Order: sequence, then C-alpha cells, then structure tokens
Amino acid sequence: MIIGLVSREYPPFFGGGVGTYVYQVSRALAAAGHEVHVFTVRTDEDKSFTDPPGVQVHRVDFAPPEGEQTRLIGPWTLANRWFYTAAIFREQLLSFIEDNRLDIVEFPEWEAPGWMLLQDWRWNVPSVVNCHTPTWVLQDINRQPSLAGQHMEKLELALADGVCAPCTPMAERVEAGVETERPVTVVHHPFFADEVADVYEPPTGKRIVYVGRLEFRKGVVDLIEAAHLVLAKHPDAEFFLVGGDTPTAPGGGSMKDYLLPRIDDGVRDRIHFVQNIPPEKLYAYYRSALFCTFPSIFENFPNVCLEAMAAGRTAVVGNDSGMVEMIADAGIHLPPQQPETLAKTMIELLDDPERAAELGRQAFTRVREVFLPAAQAEARVEFYQSVLDITGASIELSQRLARVKATVWRQVAPELADGMRLLLTGKIDTADFDNPAVERIIRRVRMKLGHTKPSVRIALYGAGQHTQKLVPYFPALAEKGISVVLILDDNPARAGSELGGVPIAPATEALKAAIDCVVLSSDAMEHKLWEKSLPLRNAGLTLLRLYANN
Repeated sequence: MIIGLVSREYPPFFGGGVGTYVYQVSRALAAAGHEVHVFTVRTDEDKSFTDPPGVQVHRVDFAPPEGEQTRLIGPWTLANRWFYTAAIFREQLLSFIEDNRLDIVEFPEWEAPGWMLLQDWRWNVPSVVNCHTPTWVLQDINRQPSLAGQHMEKLELALADGVCAPCTPMAERVEAGVETERPVTVVHHPFFADEVADVYEPPTGKRIVYVGRLEFRKGVVDLIEAAHLVLAKHPDAEFFLVGGDTPTAPGGGSMKDYLLPRIDDGVRDRIHFVQNIPPEKLYAYYRSALFCTFPSIFENFPNVCLEAMAAGRTAVVGNDSGMVEMIADAGIHLPPQQPETLAKTMIELLDDPERAAELGRQAFTRVREVFLPAAQAEARVEFYQSVLDITGASIELSQRLARVKATVWRQVAPELADGMRLLLTGKIDTADFDNPAVERIIRRVRMKLGHTKPSVRIALYGAGQHTQKLVPYFPALAEKGISVVLILDDNPARAGSELGGVPIAPATEALKAAIDCVVLSSDAMEHKLWEKSLPLRNAGLTLLRLYANN
C-alpha cells in the first residue's frame, strides 16, 4: 500500500505528540513493507537529521506571514498559522499526485491541515483523519475561551472518508462533538519500546517523575497539592516535573508561576521543575523513578505513558484517558482532580516499593506485547483497507460535501465569514467580549485609577500574541473610556511600526508619553515583563498586571 502521512511536526522538530506519533508510525509501516511518504515542513535542524529507513520525507518551506500582514490578528492569531499550513499542504499534495500515486492519506485533526485539500475537486485520494486531541476539547478542559478557526478541525473530521482515534475515550468525545458518517475506529499507536530501555532494571530510590507540559488539563495543580501530603509522610522522597510551561493557569497566565507560590518552603527543595530535555536524557529520568504519575483530567494516548512503561516503571494515571487502555492492570488509574486519593496511592507505592517494581515489570512486558510496531502497523493498514473497501480507489468532492451535517456548517460558516471580514476590513464584530483579558483590563484599570475618571490613556507592554489578540477590541475599550495610545516592546526592530493603528515604541518612551498607566500584555511571560518594568515603576509610572496580584 502507498501511504501518505501529513504532519506539520516531524523530527527533528517534534513539537508535541503528533510529531512523535508520525515518526513512530511511519517507521512501523515502512518496516511492514509499505511505501510511506511523510509530508511535513522544513526546519533549521533538518540538515542534522537522517530520515528513517524506507520513509520518504517531503519537506516544504514554512514561513507563515505575520498577523499584521494578513490581518488575521487578535483572536485569529493562531488561525493565521493554521490557514497557512492548510494552504501549503494543499499545494504540496496536489503537486505530488500529478506524477505519483497515493492509495490513502492520513491527516491529524490537530490544527486541521487537511480541510482545504479535502474541499478541492482535484483531490480524489481516499483520506482519513487520526484524532490526537481536538482544540475544542483542550480549550474546554483548560477553561480557556474558544480559538477563532478551531471549528476547521470539525470540518476536516466531517469531510474525512474515515476517522480513527487511538483510544475509546477520545473516540467517544469526537463522536459527541462531530457527526461523522461512520463511527470512529479505535486503532492504537505503535511504540518502539526498546529505544527507551532494552532490558528491565528494577527501580531504586524514592523519586517520583511526571513528564508532560505544565498544563491544567494534565492535573499538575492536583499533583502539587498531593506532593505536599506525600513529602510530609516521606521526607526522603522527591518529585521531578519534566516539561515546558503553558498559559493555562486560572486567568490564563503561566502555570509554572501559578504553581511556585503554592509550594511550601519546607518542601520546595524536593519539588524540581525541569525543561528542555532531549530524548536521551528524558529516558534517563524515567529510569531514575520509583514510579511515574500522569494525573490528567483528560488525556488521549500520551507517549509519556508508553515511555514510562517502556522504561519498566509503573504509572499512576487519571482514569478518563487512553492511559487506562495502555496500562490495564500494569499500573494504577484513579479519578482525576482528587489530590488526596492521588497522594494516598503514591504513599502506598512508596511504602511498598516491591509492588511498584512488580507493576513496572508488568508494564515493561505489556508495552512490548500490545503496542508492538509490527502488530499496530497491521491494525492500521486494516483500518485503511476498510476505508478503501467503502470508497474505492477514488472519491469525488460531492461525496465528501454530502456527508458534512448542517450542525458542522452552522459552526464553520460564521467563523469563515468573520475571517473573511477581518481579512478585508481588519475588523470583526465585538459586541460581546469573548476575550477575558479585555474584562481584566477594564476591571484593573478602573480599580486602580478610579471609576469616575471619564477617559484613561494606557500603554500595553508587549507586542506579542497576547496584544495581537486584543487589537480587535481596541474600539470596544475606547467605548468604555480606555484608549490604547502606545504599545511598548523590547524588540528594537519593531520600534516605529504599528499594531492595530497604535505606534510601537521602546519601553522608555512610556516615560515621555501622556499616559495614565502601563498594562503588562502577556500571559506566559508576564513575570518577565514585570521584572523588566522596574525602571518604569521606579520612575513613578503605574504598572498593572492582569494575571498576578499587583
């Protein structure tokens, strides 16, 4: 079978779970004798990376325009990249099939890289979508506002000739969110376990390891609370949280900055945060653990759990996830968001290291039997063949469009209309605030400067994505008596340009401007801007933080 796999992420740029999965499955399918083509983007690191044997990787230049260039700014900032990605993959694959054959192509639903291609009359290759975790699911669990453009993922899923997911909980969520023509098929992901550890070594010590982004959805708030209870009982234990920060703290700020003040001084030296770890060192963290924990509120099919199992370490996981199917009886699954229950289970494993070792041994064996690359490659090809049996070797656009239900169009059409309006006019309707930062600005400015002052002039510190998302709301803020008159940025290359019609200037210019206050406009980096703003505060300017107490 000639198989195409589409992914913006592919080594040496992993990005997240999608890149890891495509790397694993492309190798497994090629090893099973299939002709595999990966369509991805070119990165600066490509020269130092050797593509896996039997996998033909086709890289396309990736240079999405800045939001100001396309007017896809503000709430549409991420969609600016998503739309660009869908456009370049459309051209890349249409060009490829002019002289080459593909029996079937698989897209991820994440960021919807296939929605444009699946609506092109020239594309008649049977196409499936593999679900990793849709944006609307992430935003809902992380209690974040919807992202403009995210319904393109639903459109891609509805247009697909077949849809699969690696676990039952993910399949059920997709079926509840999108009316697909046929039920979502569960097909597990393959995993090359011996690359993590080729022999089982029993654990030693009392190290507990979490690997994953510091994300609300992944249960890190509950983990920190549980860690206090565990460390009180076992003062010689240690926690390692390995992964990058995210802006998913309550209010939208840095999760790491949210967690750090919640760690008591007495245990601070036994809770470690580790970032930017390459795979070879990451695997060493798994092997150093007595056990691992991934207490997610919801999770699809995370590679970190497979990696922990491959290292011979049992995992304590949230039970609303594909990890339950991963570990079965070779681990422990618990209801999420119950830190006391989580702590009790971890204490029991620390009290009984022999049990932790035995569960780890079972996990070591299970991941090699159940997720064996050859077996999972065969299962995936069986899914592909089931789609080909229904569609035949070719499919018409009219057939795809006919399966998109009205409920999907009702979500997608207004979003596309807003996007077109923004592209043409630079404006979108903001009758109701759907950006929580806008409400915070109004509330903080009025609390600090008084509710009776009819007009307030403010500067926003930071010209990044956070500010770009605020641009469409500048008129609405002005109607509330808050005028954005200056944007401060530390990048000298941006000085003299504009964002949303507002001039961008170095931070020192705030001292010369007639402004009432400076608002720090960043969620993930607010703490950094607060440090940099010290000269402004020392000069007497009023500085306001949106995501931390002033």
